[in-house]
Amino acid sequence: MNDNYYKLISEELLIKLHQIKCFVKNHNLTIGILTEEILRSFLKDYLPKSISVSQGFIIYKNGNLSKQCDIIIYDSMNYAVKYKINDIVIVPFDSVICVIEVKTTMTKSIFHKTIEYFETLIVPEQAKKILFI
Repeated sequence: MNDNYYKLISEELLIKLHQIKCFVKNHNLTIGILTEEILRSFLKDYLPKSISVSQGFIIYKNGNLSKQCDIIIYDSMNYAVKYKINDIVIVPFDSVICVIEVKTTMTKSIFHKTIEYFETLIVPEQAKKILFI
């Protein structure tokens, strides 16, 4: 595959994100929810089938739950979810590959709150925490 292929895939994602704003204006909550859904769907299409993409929570070995995660990418081949309803899951700590926080607008305050959220979010050492703006 060449660079042009990946450029087209990126453009596909951006077009879907821009389409939201053609119809939904001045309702940031809905725009945020749709942005998360588009990104989850996009990731599901391009990640290996042994990896799942959902929203939800991480359950720790002591039974505590994380705060809500916009997008959790987890190993569904080797780990079973603890709970699932539609696209909301509770996944075991060891299964987490990546957590993505989605923001449709960014201010200094939102940025600092996101950093604080990431600091409190405990994930396996190899897992990534990503901010998608």
